Amino acid sequence: MLTSNNERSRQRTYRTIRHANLMRLLLSVSCTVFLFCIAQASRAQLPTSAPSIGVKSVAVDSIALGYVDLSITLNAVNDNSQDIVIDSYRYLVEVNEKQLLDRSVPGTFTLPANKTSDVVIPVRLPFNEVLSSGGFQLLTQGTLRYKITGFVKIADFPMQIPFEKSGALDISDKIERLAPSQQ
Repeated sequence: MLTSNNERSRQRTYRTIRHANLMRLLLSVSCTVFLFCIAQASRAQLPTSAPSIGVKSVAVDSIALGYVDLSITLNAVNDNSQDIVIDSYRYLVEVNEKQLLDRSVPGTFTLPANKTSDVVIPVRLPFNEVLSSGGFQLLTQGTLRYKITGFVKIADFPMQIPFEKSGALDISDKIERLAPSQQ
């Protein structure tokens, strides 16, 4: 009986040592993988500064009885030494203080390193909603007041860069084309 207790004790000691060795091996492998991941992350270049994004211009391309087509031109400046990938963008369009459009656009585009780029966003607004948001001013003064707000999201980086612009567009020449000619 004494031998069997010694044998059990020896087996427990052996299992404890084997378990401790496995834990050391697992810790060693985990540290190696962690250091490898850190080394890989340091090679991946993240932007050193955020690009600047602004609304360069808003233009009315055309007006028809069913729609109003706008072009929103964003100006993006990337002062970084590497390209920056934009993952998505979102924008809101208000006409005469009434929100007419809220759109998120997935898909990527690249801002080249050390360059300034223009990004044109085509927008189609329903004419009846534009008219209902300020029809009297639109028809009598030929002015379309707008506010554009939004942001772009940088890929693989928890950063959103906002943009905003407000103003008024003279569209009297485009409105005149809609009216039937008086001949």
